[in-house]
Amino acid sequence: MVLPVPTGDRGLKFRALGFPVRVDPFFFLIMGFLGIGGAYGVHGPQAIAVFVAVAFAAVLAHELGHAVAARASGHSASIVLYGFGGATTHRGPALSRGRGALISFAGPAVGLAIGLPLFLARDALPSYGYGRYIAVTAIFLTLGLSVLNLLPILPLDGGQLLANALPGDSYTRTRTAAGVGVVVAAAAGAAAYAAGLTFSLVLAAWLVFGNIMTLREQRPRVVMSVRELENATVSLIDAGRVDQAIHLIITSPVRDELDPAVIGLVRVANGDPAGWDVVVAAADEAPHDQQRAACLVRAAVARADWDSLLARPHLAPALLRWAADRAVLAGREDIAERLAPTAR
Repeated sequence: MVLPVPTGDRGLKFRALGFPVRVDPFFFLIMGFLGIGGAYGVHGPQAIAVFVAVAFAAVLAHELGHAVAARASGHSASIVLYGFGGATTHRGPALSRGRGALISFAGPAVGLAIGLPLFLARDALPSYGYGRYIAVTAIFLTLGLSVLNLLPILPLDGGQLLANALPGDSYTRTRTAAGVGVVVAAAAGAAAYAAGLTFSLVLAAWLVFGNIMTLREQRPRVVMSVRELENATVSLIDAGRVDQAIHLIITSPVRDELDPAVIGLVRVANGDPAGWDVVVAAADEAPHDQQRAACLVRAAVARADWDSLLARPHLAPALLRWAADRAVLAGREDIAERLAPTAR
């Protein structure tokens, strides 16, 4: 994943191995652009069609690797294909570092398992025409991109693996991994420039920029008000960075002034069932407090407690629409349809 995951429900939607999959229209557009030119006697629209079809299959197989590993770890998962690749979102109980690393490695492992045999058998493949073009494209989009994805650069899978392996808390590990990512991506960019690989240079530059932004986001705030701390904590929970949210709270001098609903949300996200009662009590105490209502919705989604949301039609439409979007990502289109009328 190199670009922010697009929100909404536009594009092709289907299920694969039980997981909800959405293909953003720009995925086909970008892959079609990359397929222009062709090779081995395959050119024009035919080359574009072959490249897009092979890219679709290769990227989907990669993301299914992540999704299957997440499901084996007790998480629900959903897949989006977009931009230059795809992303797998998964939710569930807190994971050990080992489990997180397994999920990160599962995607490239699928690509290696498909691409390596093709690469070893390349001399036996057709030397020209559609057969050769399909095979070479498949090798590039499975084996080649799996190797690229294992580079220690956030947000690539290799960067996630590095962050899991480093010592320290999540905050420290993410900062260190981002620093390594800047160096490795810059070196890759220099190599791409020397080789005249324009697209690779652009990709490397984007990765350098992304890791610099991660370092900026992870920079500790010198002064943070209670409201800023609460907003930052909720944003980290939304991004799945529970460890960082906890680190932010325990290192803040105003942590004792946090709203109980925010504290309860963090406990729920960290796998503590008792946190739900804290959130509910805070929301019921101040039913018109939008921050507490937002914490309630997020906690209910984290617990997949859809009935609690359906029983609260007074919640703000924007919060219910947000919950409906998360229900779709969790594969609960039935819940999303029931929440949608309530959100009007």
